[in-house]
Amino acid sequence: MGGDNDAAPTEGATAATTTATTAPTTTEPAVEPLTDDERKWVTPIHKIRPRIDKAFQRSLTITRASMQSLIRVLHSCKATLKKAGPASDRFSPAAQIARRACARYEGSARYLQRADVSDVSGAVVAGTPEADIFKRSLDRAFAAQGNASNAMQRAEEKADEIRDQIEAEASS
Repeated sequence: MGGDNDAAPTEGATAATTTATTAPTTTEPAVEPLTDDERKWVTPIHKIRPRIDKAFQRSLTITRASMQSLIRVLHSCKATLKKAGPASDRFSPAAQIARRACARYEGSARYLQRADVSDVSGAVVAGTPEADIFKRSLDRAFAAQGNASNAMQRAEEKADEIRDQIEAEASS
């Protein structure tokens, strides 16, 4: 019944032995820890929304000067992102949301610029086309700012989520 493979080893022959080798285990983290550049990118993202929200809460009296001040602070979003530099690939989802939020802040600034049909004090004469433009533009500016603020909050939350996940994976 047996073939050639069933034969017993002959005298003087040694049995073959096999040894298994295992790859050495490493203690390197599964994920690279946060880099200094990533930390430097996340920090200013958390400062944009509070700065802009504070400016809008402070400007309850609308004058030409207060609108110009709001326009400047709205433009600061884009400038802050530019100064923070490009986000790493890991933070690109948060950066994309932040860029969209800044675009909405820019839209709010454009509405405020359109609302600048008043006299130096910020007054418009009721019932005039200028008053309609002023009201419509101001309403849209505040709505766009609110939408931008909500979007920037999502960017902050996404950046925090990514940071926390990287830190958790890097430490395990």
